[in-house]
Amino acid sequence: MSQNKLLIQLTKSLEDPEFDQLAILYLREVEGVENIFNCNSPYDSGLDIRNANTSDIEVQYQITTREKRFEVKLHEDLTKAKKNVDEHGLPKKVQYFYSYPLSNDQVFSFKKEAKDQYGLVLNLIEGKTIAGIAAQYDSIKSLIYDLSEIENYKGDSAYFDDPQVKSFYDLMSFGSSTDIKYNIVKSYVINFLYDQEESSTAEILKEVNKHFSAEFNADYFEGILRRLSTERKIFLNKADNEKIKLTESEKSRIKELIDTYSTEEALLKKALLHVLDKHDLGSSLDEIIIKLCELYESNYSINLGEFTSRRSNIHDLHTATTKFHDFLKSKLIDQSVSESIAKEIFSIADNNEILSRIAAGQVYSKVSNPDRLQEYITRHNNNKSIFLDTNLIINALCVHYESEANYDRYHFKVAKQFLNFANEHELDLVTLKSYAVETANIFKEALAILPFTKLAVFELLGGSKNILYDFYIHLKDWDQLHEGTESFEEFLKEFKFETKSGEPDYHYYPQVEFLMNSMGVDIELPPKYDLTKAKELIYKDLTANIKSKSNFAVNNDAIMLMRLGDEDVDVNPIDPIFCTWDMSLIRVRKLFFEEFPNCTEWLMFTPTRLMDHFSMMNLQIQNGTLSNEVLSILEEDFNFQQKTQSLLDSMLTIVNPKNGVGLQYTNKLAELRKSEIVQIDHKPDGVPDGSVDSNPVDLVFHKLFLNYISKEEEGIFDSLKAVFTKQELFDDVFALLEKEINLTSKTGFVADSLFSDMDKIIVESTKSSVK
Repeated sequence: MSQNKLLIQLTKSLEDPEFDQLAILYLREVEGVENIFNCNSPYDSGLDIRNANTSDIEVQYQITTREKRFEVKLHEDLTKAKKNVDEHGLPKKVQYFYSYPLSNDQVFSFKKEAKDQYGLVLNLIEGKTIAGIAAQYDSIKSLIYDLSEIENYKGDSAYFDDPQVKSFYDLMSFGSSTDIKYNIVKSYVINFLYDQEESSTAEILKEVNKHFSAEFNADYFEGILRRLSTERKIFLNKADNEKIKLTESEKSRIKELIDTYSTEEALLKKALLHVLDKHDLGSSLDEIIIKLCELYESNYSINLGEFTSRRSNIHDLHTATTKFHDFLKSKLIDQSVSESIAKEIFSIADNNEILSRIAAGQVYSKVSNPDRLQEYITRHNNNKSIFLDTNLIINALCVHYESEANYDRYHFKVAKQFLNFANEHELDLVTLKSYAVETANIFKEALAILPFTKLAVFELLGGSKNILYDFYIHLKDWDQLHEGTESFEEFLKEFKFETKSGEPDYHYYPQVEFLMNSMGVDIELPPKYDLTKAKELIYKDLTANIKSKSNFAVNNDAIMLMRLGDEDVDVNPIDPIFCTWDMSLIRVRKLFFEEFPNCTEWLMFTPTRLMDHFSMMNLQIQNGTLSNEVLSILEEDFNFQQKTQSLLDSMLTIVNPKNGVGLQYTNKLAELRKSEIVQIDHKPDGVPDGSVDSNPVDLVFHKLFLNYISKEEEGIFDSLKAVFTKQELFDDVFALLEKEINLTSKTGFVADSLFSDMDKIIVESTKSSVK
């Protein structure tokens, strides 16, 4: 680790009181500002440090160590500074100290915002600037080292002191993917010699075979030692019974590596203890570190299984995550805080590379067939065509619209990271026409929201979970809509989507083509396939796992499976890569390979795993991958995501508020929903935990929607929609819905009788239409 990088890391580790001291010293040493004192408190009126004589104040000084939501904190402080200017006549100059690093673009952007929005002249002293200054000023550098107390956290750990663990770190720090087997053995041998100082060929071979559970013969191993000697890593001391030692240059390299290793260990421990000590968990630090490494190892093992045998078992990571969470809960008095602590721990671990390097190196070192792994890496290192599905595309489009949005949604954040990665690594992004059409349908659903927004009862309909509408609301709340855009209708127009009057069936495909082209995603029109068997496999998995998808979505997934598995070498000259968050398709892939044994065996990754895929092939690690994957599991386990659509979302494709009957349903259901809201916090006796949704009206209409949208019977969903257009059926239909809503309010479940009774109404509706 370079001195500059180390200083950045140490500065990031400082707490408020420590960083206050550093800022004061900076002002004295660098800018010659004397006679200042610390007044940082919740009631400081925006002046964290100031001149002792208020009449001498020439600059407003503000300080923060807040990493999360920094932009929000900055704007809050700038608001205080502007108030100081307006009400107390203080200067417009603001010097802002921030302990975390920012890019030059971010600094310039914040300076412009300060000038344009607050009339202030902002000077941002962030982590990189402080590290650069500290490299020139010994007093500042010494204070950073002293305040961080980094030496107090080094050593005294059986886990980190293990030479095997150090060799894993070395492998992922300096190894090369050009000869994976050699690099794995080399890292172990070098770190073994560094720890032992010297050893014989026989002793080293014995340790290598024991560690790798291998049977390298003496001739093969002597070839490895000769190569290490040629590379000037080791030398044979003939004067000392032919003992093998490291060269001085290699000793120096390993010493520098170990110093970096020890520093990263100390930084990790310090950050973890800061969280753990708040909950009396400090004594469990070593256990938590080991369990974190198990999580990382599980994460990388999944990727390695995909590389070598097309086997991604996400359940292994799920099990490791659950075990980690259960372990935390077992140590806590207040178990309700376990999820928030887990999130903090994962974030800390991902911001420090040591555990991910160790775990990845450990996984590689356990490879039973390194030759097969080497063959895969050689063949696939330039396989950069990536197929995307609808869910990833729609999230990527939100990122493409406003990448700087502080939008705290898992899929948005990962999509942003993925697009940046794809651009940096020149990946070729591709989707199928069927997924492009499905993307257009999401925009059509967003357009269908527009007439509802004009109704007086709109707020009573529960809002929408349509990703575009949710993103729009966030941008509007945070004043991040593009200039000239205010309404949701105007927002959609920026994507080239607007309602086509008199064309209810317009497909909007040209608009999607434009969006894909602007994002650099190619649209492929695959050959026509017989989808019968692929659809059967998807439905089989959905039934087994009690899940549902619309027929349209199943059809699109079936096309993708057939395209990926196409045996034609002209279609698939190399094994294709599919990027999706849909874990059900991993299960279906296994069934597909069994059903079509001669098919092309494609690779399949989540966006996070895809980034890991390319990084691991080069013996590198991708920061942020553990927290991304584990938090997606935790979100499901902790019920962070509501799975039921709002009433409005379920109504969009069934009820048309522009006609009299549709408006009648809309108003009556809104009234029912309003009456149910007051009962949400009162769960009936005997109802199982988690069975009552946020609102029975939402749940009933959502289940009704799912039941008919996922039925294979041709035209059944259109028949349901027709029911909601007939005035003569209104009383019967609404009575049925009201009865089921009342029942669900008491039980928490929707009865199957709702569907059988609705089937009868559909039959009567069809008969009357025929007459």
